[in-house]
Amino acid sequence: MTVEASPARESTRRVRFVLAERELQARGWRQLKPTRMRGFTLPTAPLQALASLPIKAKLILTHAGIVLLAVLLLLGLTLGSYRSSLEKRLIETCLLTGRQLAESELVKQNLITPANDEIAAAELQAQVVNLQRLGIQGFRFAYVADRQLRLRAHTDFVQRGKTLADGSRAEALRSGSPQLIVDRDILEVAYPVVSRRPGPSGAPEPVPVGLVGVGLSQREVLRPLYRAQRTAAFGIVLVLLVSGMLIAFVADRMTQQVDHLAEGIRRLGRGDLDVRIPAITRDELGTLAHEFNRMILSLREKIEMQKYVSPLTVQMIHRKATVGQSVEISRLQSVSLLFSDVRNFSAIADTLPPPQVVELLNVYLDLQARIVEQCGGMVDKFVGDEVMAVFLGAAQVENALRAACEIQRQVARLNAQRAQGGLLTVQVGIGVHTGPAVTGSVGSRDRRDHTVLGDTVNVAFRLCAMAQPGQILVTEAIAASSKGDYLFSGEQLVQLKGKSRPIRVLELDWRQLAVEA
Repeated sequence: MTVEASPARESTRRVRFVLAERELQARGWRQLKPTRMRGFTLPTAPLQALASLPIKAKLILTHAGIVLLAVLLLLGLTLGSYRSSLEKRLIETCLLTGRQLAESELVKQNLITPANDEIAAAELQAQVVNLQRLGIQGFRFAYVADRQLRLRAHTDFVQRGKTLADGSRAEALRSGSPQLIVDRDILEVAYPVVSRRPGPSGAPEPVPVGLVGVGLSQREVLRPLYRAQRTAAFGIVLVLLVSGMLIAFVADRMTQQVDHLAEGIRRLGRGDLDVRIPAITRDELGTLAHEFNRMILSLREKIEMQKYVSPLTVQMIHRKATVGQSVEISRLQSVSLLFSDVRNFSAIADTLPPPQVVELLNVYLDLQARIVEQCGGMVDKFVGDEVMAVFLGAAQVENALRAACEIQRQVARLNAQRAQGGLLTVQVGIGVHTGPAVTGSVGSRDRRDHTVLGDTVNVAFRLCAMAQPGQILVTEAIAASSKGDYLFSGEQLVQLKGKSRPIRVLELDWRQLAVEA
C-alpha cells in the first residue's frame, strides 16, 4: 500500500533541504577562505624594482604620485559635483518643458478633437515646432501622442501617424505621472496630458487624453563638463610638469648633498683628511654636512696633536679610554733607552737666523725619529736638540742597538750629501742603557706627561752627554744582553753623576758592522 505525503509535510521537507543546502554552502565557503588567502600574494618584483631605484628617482616618483593623487581627488570631487548639477539641470529642463507642453490648452483641445481635423493638427504641429525654436540646450525632439500612443505631432514631420513603443510611455498614461526614459544619449520625459471631465458623480475628474514627450541630448548638455575635463587633463599635465621640475630641483639638491657626503666618507676611508663637504642646503642634510666638516677638523686636530705627544702617552690614553678609569697608569717594567744629542749645536745656532736653526734641527731630528720607529722604538720626547727613545718588549736591546747604529750611519750619509751641496752638517752622540724603569703619568691634574722615570733613564742620559760626535756609548748591561754580532771596545769604569759606584761603559763600533734597517 502506497502512502502519499501530505502537502504540509512535503513543504517542511523542502524547507529543511534548502536550509541544509545553504549551511553546506556556507561551510564550504569557510573552508575555502584560508585557501584563497594563501593563494593571494602581493607582487614583489615591482616593489624590489622600486627599492633599487636611486633616491632622486624615488623622491620624484613619490612626490609626483602624491601631487597626482591630490589633483585627481580634487578634480574628481569638483567635476563630480559639476556633473551632478548639469544632470540635475538636464532633468529639470526636460520636466519643465514637458510640463509646459502638457499643460498647454491648445494641446489639450487638439487631443480632444478628432485626428482628421487638419486645422487642429496644423496648430498642434506648430506648437511642437515652436519648442525647437526656443533654443533649449540639447533639444532633440518633442511630440504629442493620443491615448493610443499614435503620434499627432512631432518635430520630425515624417514621424506623424506612427505609434510609439509601449512601456514607460504607456505607464505614464496609466499612472498619470511623468516618466523618464534614457535611451543611450537621449533623456526623454513622457508627460501625460490630463483634462478634467465630469465624472459619474458630476464632479470634474482628471482624465488622461494623451501624452507629450520631450527629448534632450545628454552629450549636448554635458558638453561644458567635457570641456572642463579636457581643460583639467591639460591642467594635470601642466601641474605634473611644473611640480616635476620643482621636485626634480629639490631632489637634485638633496641627492647632491647625499652624494657629497658619500664621496666625503669614501675619501675619509682612504685617509684623506683634507676633504670638505659643501653645505648646499640649510636643512638636516646641510646640518649633517657641517657636522661632518667639524668631525674632519677634529680628526685633523687630533692627528696633529699626536705629533706633539709621545707614543707612550697615546697608548696610555687608548688603554684608559678602552678599559676605563681603573686602568693602571704607572708600572715598573724593563726598558731600553736611547738618548741622541746633536753636538755643538748651540754654537751653530748662534751663527744662524732662527728659521734656519729650526729647519736644520728638524732635518736631523726627523731622520732619527724615523729610524727609531723603523726599529720598533718610540720617541718619548724631543728636548731641544736631544732625542729620547724608548724600546720595549723581548727584542728591546737588539732594537735599540740597531737604531743607534743606523742613526750614525744615516747621519754620516746625510752629512756627506749636505757637504757636497755646501750645507751645514752636524754630528750626534748616542747613549744606550737597559734596565728597570717606571712608566707613568707625572704632572698636575690639568697638565700631565706620560713618560719613563728612574735610574735607567739617568744612566742613558749621562752616557749620551759623555759620547763624542759620531760615538755610541753603551753600558755593560747592554753588551751582556746583546745577541747580535756587535763589536764593543774601549771598556772603562766611569763614575756617573748621581751614582754611588762606577759602572762599566763600552763603545759600540758601528762602522765595522753593516746593520740592516
